[in-house]
Amino acid sequence: GSIQPDTTSTLSLILEHWNPCSSGGFISQPQSTVKIQPGLSTSLECHIHPDGKMFTTFWIKIPLNKAPVCLATAKSYVDKAIMYEQYKNLSRINVARCRKSFHLSVSAVEQSDAANYVCGMLMNGQFVFGNGTKLILQEHVNGEYEIPAEHTVVN
Repeated sequence: GSIQPDTTSTLSLILEHWNPCSSGGFISQPQSTVKIQPGLSTSLECHIHPDGKMFTTFWIKIPLNKAPVCLATAKSYVDKAIMYEQYKNLSRINVARCRKSFHLSVSAVEQSDAANYVCGMLMNGQFVFGNGTKLILQEHVNGEYEIPAEHTVVN
């Protein structure tokens, strides 16, 4: 049988909007590094620039020498974000989702929080990632805080 014209146009419309090779937009994480004293609070910024209306944003924590873990996800059409696994009941780690942002806040920062945090977006079957924000804890030495040696950047 022949395909009706309206079926063809609907199909092409779907294919046009679900192109797996489309960019999906971009994510910006303006802070490359956040240095903080233990016990203090901080916010990691994530700015979302989607190509369309339907997408899912997420935060991934990549600790040093450990497997990455998903902290939170949020769908573009739902106000509430979902916290994952051990972060579900951890009140000191939260996300604040707005239309164009998905910021992660960490209060009472502790050693286990030191990691690279990557914000991302899934759109049209395409993953888009930010550059990541490295959260570094300053160590208390001789009454002063300093950055631990293994995090020193050598140019």
